[in-house]
Amino acid sequence: MSVMRASDRTPAAVFDGDGHLIRSEPELAASVWRAVERARSVGADQALASVHESGGVDVRFADGAVETASRDGAQALRVTVYRGGRAGSATSEALDGASIDRAVDQATARRGRAPEPKAA
Repeated sequence: MSVMRASDRTPAAVFDGDGHLIRSEPELAASVWRAVERARSVGADQALASVHESGGVDVRFADGAVETASRDGAQALRVTVYRGGRAGSATSEALDGASIDRAVDQATARRGRAPEPKAA
């Protein structure tokens, strides 16, 4: 998992390794960075973006030999946009630029439908 806050200036990796299923860790960090930058560009006070990866391997043996082997998994981006005391979130399983921008735009729109914060 890679996490970046709007106050961060550079992508930060949470763990090392090359066992990613679809995109590398630098690519995942770049996806998070793009989401935070997009949120800033549409007026967010703050933004939080994260990419989650899950996966598994299934190996079946029969008579001392591998019968089948498969690997599956998924990666998804979640972005939360904060402005004026309101928050909105959205997710995307597609991590291309247009999909990330769309997720930020959806989070921004959902923020607009959130109830007004209560006065203290």
